[in-house]
Amino acid sequence: MFLTGQFVDTEWNLHRCLLNVVTVPFPDSDGALQQTVVSCLSEWHLENRLFTLTLDQSFSNENINESLRALFSGRNPYVLHGQLLIGNCFARVISLLAREALWSVGATVNKIRESAKFVKSSDTHEETFFHLKEQLKEPSTKDIFIDDQTKWNTTYDMLVAACELKQVFLCLETSFLDYNIAPSMDDWKQIEILCTYLKLFFDAVSILTAQTYPTASAFYHEVSKVQLELTHASMSNDPFISNLTKPLKEKFDRYWSDCFLVLAIAVVMDPRFKMKLVEFSFSRIYGDDAGMWIKIVDDGIHELYHEYTIHEVPPRETFVEERNESGIPEDNGSIIPKTELPENGFLQEGLSEEGYLQEGPSQEVACHEVPHQEVACHEMPHQEVTCHEMPHQEVASQEAPSSDPLISIGDGLSDFEVYISGISVSQQTRSELDQYLEESLLPREHDFNILSWWKLNKKKYPILWRMASDILSIPFSTVGSDFVFDTDRKKMDNYHSSLHPVTLEALICAKDWLQYGGVSQSSE
Repeated sequence: MFLTGQFVDTEWNLHRCLLNVVTVPFPDSDGALQQTVVSCLSEWHLENRLFTLTLDQSFSNENINESLRALFSGRNPYVLHGQLLIGNCFARVISLLAREALWSVGATVNKIRESAKFVKSSDTHEETFFHLKEQLKEPSTKDIFIDDQTKWNTTYDMLVAACELKQVFLCLETSFLDYNIAPSMDDWKQIEILCTYLKLFFDAVSILTAQTYPTASAFYHEVSKVQLELTHASMSNDPFISNLTKPLKEKFDRYWSDCFLVLAIAVVMDPRFKMKLVEFSFSRIYGDDAGMWIKIVDDGIHELYHEYTIHEVPPRETFVEERNESGIPEDNGSIIPKTELPENGFLQEGLSEEGYLQEGPSQEVACHEVPHQEVACHEMPHQEVTCHEMPHQEVASQEAPSSDPLISIGDGLSDFEVYISGISVSQQTRSELDQYLEESLLPREHDFNILSWWKLNKKKYPILWRMASDILSIPFSTVGSDFVFDTDRKKMDNYHSSLHPVTLEALICAKDWLQYGGVSQSSE
C-alpha cells in the first residue's frame, strides 16, 4: 500500500509526496487496512490532522469505507461525519469506464487493430497505404500505429487515426486480395461513436497529466460533465448509444453519489464559480429535482463553515482603534474595540507562522485579527447618535401631531442616515461565507491562480481562508501522471518483491522525496 500526502504550505503552494510504502498482509480485511492507515499517520503525527482520505479502488468497499469514516469522523470535526472520505480514485474510475466501453465493441476494435497490423506488417503494405492516401487526397496528418493495450489512451489514438483514414482502408481491399478483415461502414460508425465517449474520458483525466497537480476545484467541471453526458446518452433513441452508455452510467453513478458533495464544495471555493456553477450544472443533471441537491450542497458547506467558526479563538476585550493605536478617544467620543495581539500578531503557545497550533486537539484553533467593522457593531453607531440630535422644533413636531403633509424629517437626509445605519448592522451580522457567496463572480481567466487569490484575501476572509487551504488540497486521484491511462494494475517485479519491507519502503520513498525536493527547489 502506498500512502501519499497532499497539502498547501504557508506560501500557498500545493505539495504532494509519498509518505509510506507498507505491505498489508490481508488487504481485504477491514481491520487490517484501518490499522495500517492509522499506524502510518501516527508515524507522521497526522492522525488528528487528517482532512480527507482518497482510496484506491482495490482497497475500496462499503465495509472499509464505513469503518474509516467512523474512525476519522471521531478524530476530526471537519470531515462532515465522514462525507469527505472519497472511496475511489478518479483516474481508476475513468480507466474502468474506458476499458468497459472498449470491451463492449471489442470485436470491431479488434478489426481496426488487425487492419493497422496489416498495414505495418511490411514496407510494401505501408507504401501502398500511403500512396492510396495521396490519391484520395486525405487531409489527415495522422499515421497508422498499433496500440499498447495496457494504455487505453493509445487505443483511443489508434481508433481516431483509423477513422480519419477509413476511406483509405476501404480502398485497401482492392490492392491486396489477402486483406479480408476490412471493417464495414456500420463498424466505422460504431467506432466513431465510441471515440466520442473515449474523448470525453480522455479530456476528463487530462488534468492529471499536467506538470503540476491540480487543485480540488478543477475536478468538478470534468466529473460533472461526464455525469451529464452519460445521463443524456443513456436515454438516447439510438440503441447502440444507449446500450453502450447505460452500463457506464451505472458505474459512474456510484462514484458521483460518493463524491459530488466534496466536488461541489471545492468548486464553491473558486471565486469565478462559487454556487453558480453548481446551480447551473445540477439543473442540467437533475432537472426538476435540482433544488433538493443544491440545498444539500448549500447546507453542507454552511455546516463545514460552522465547524471552522466554533474552533476560532475568541478575541480579548481591549480597546483601541486601527488608526488610533494609543487608544485615545476620537473627536466624536467613540472608542473602538480591538483584539490585542503579541508583537508577531499571533498567539505564542505552540503556534506556527500561520497561527495554527501544531499539537493536540487545539491545533485546529486559529487566531486572526478581528476586522474593525465587526467589533464596532456592538457600539452605538455614530450616525444613530447624530440622527437624534435634531433641532428643538423638529422634536416637537414628532411629539405632537401636525397638519404638515410632508413625511420627511428636516432636510430628509436624517432618515437616510438611519436607513444606512440599519444596513450597516445587517451586513456586519452576515457570515464570511455569506458575504463571499453574495459578491460578484470574478471573470474567467485562463491563467487564474486560485491559490494566489486566497493567499491575497487572507485578511478579508480569515475563516474561509483556512477552509480553502484544506479543501483545495483534497486529492481526487491516487495515481501518478504516468499511470493515469493504465488498464491493468502495475505489479511489483520479482526483484522488488524479494526485498525486506523496510528496504523496499526506503528505496521507493527516497526516490520520490529526491524528485519531490528537486521539483520544489526548481519551482522556487
